[in-house]
Amino acid sequence: MKGATADPDNTGYGYNSIIGDLGDHSVPEGWVQHPKRNTTPGTPPGPPIQWGAPEDPDNAQPGYGYVPTDTTNTEEIFFYHSDHLGSTSYITDAKANITQFDAYLPYGELLVDEHSSSEDMPYKFNGKELDQETGLYYYGARYMNPVTSLWYGVDMLKEKYPNISGYSYTRGNPIRFIDPDGKIVKPGSQEALTVIRNTLTTEDMNFVQLDRNGYIDRKLINSHKSESKNFNNLTTLVNSDILIEVSLVDGNVSYRDNEGRLQTEQITYTEPDPDFADPKAEYTSGLSTGEGGKFGLTLLPGKGESGVNSPDDNIRVYIQSRLSPEGKAETYSHEGNGHALLYVETKDRRISGHQVQGGKEGNIRLRNKILESRQETIRNMKSRENEK
Repeated sequence: MKGATADPDNTGYGYNSIIGDLGDHSVPEGWVQHPKRNTTPGTPPGPPIQWGAPEDPDNAQPGYGYVPTDTTNTEEIFFYHSDHLGSTSYITDAKANITQFDAYLPYGELLVDEHSSSEDMPYKFNGKELDQETGLYYYGARYMNPVTSLWYGVDMLKEKYPNISGYSYTRGNPIRFIDPDGKIVKPGSQEALTVIRNTLTTEDMNFVQLDRNGYIDRKLINSHKSESKNFNNLTTLVNSDILIEVSLVDGNVSYRDNEGRLQTEQITYTEPDPDFADPKAEYTSGLSTGEGGKFGLTLLPGKGESGVNSPDDNIRVYIQSRLSPEGKAETYSHEGNGHALLYVETKDRRISGHQVQGGKEGNIRLRNKILESRQETIRNMKSRENEK
């Protein structure tokens, strides 16, 4: 950030003076320290206010954002430290001194804005630019007013989400959801990403990561070619125009029946039973671990014969959070690479759903997708276990 210089006299009381009792943050020339989150029991889990040991630049890893100080004599270098919503919490200089601290109300209105630099960094809530003249955040497609919690301009995808106000920000839930460009909503879940990646080979896993907005990185996954059906299935889902939400839950989830009423369905769990184990993935309803219960559910848009529908136009995949890592990955293979994938490919609820006939799965297309995906997932997870 050019032109940003340390000048506390210009802006008054800086944040470094507030936490001065934590000690001297200066480090040897050419080294950098990384802030770490406060994990002390009984204290607020807020932004990083503790400091780890200095990092030797010879051991710096990709993603650290490290810049040697001997190459930055002509301008100041600052580093952003964001929270789970991408909002800037702290900004530090090249020696890890805090130069700016921001805290927000739920919709981005500034609660605290302190900086010891002569230039106030404009990128704040969700990492978006705050227009100082109007007090609005610029998201690319629209402006958002953090005081009224509304967009200035109707959502261009309003017809896709008829049950949500065209001016509403993140469905009225800014703690859980983000809206990176003013166009679409997506929840972030690192645990769900781990479940999805566990269905893949070790090599393919390297190309499935979250981008800065919390989505699976479309550019990265499209840059890789693989013979894996699981990887290619995921690529199809990532490139779909339908938002697919993958969540780990234990308890009730909401769905909409064919009359439009909200109902609940319970995601349950029972301990492993060897008698019910399906180690070769020969049945659509089992797991290799022998774990049981109603451990997975996919809610699809529109109306289906089951009367269990997504409450909106998104595909919602629910996985029992108490399952083992193997159980979670196999359940995603069933739900994501079975029901969700077929709906993305066909937009047909009947083709995407179970058709049980005489106690057997009559939907051969769905059956094959589920079993092929589960079998590959079992192979991939066993292969990684053998690599240890």
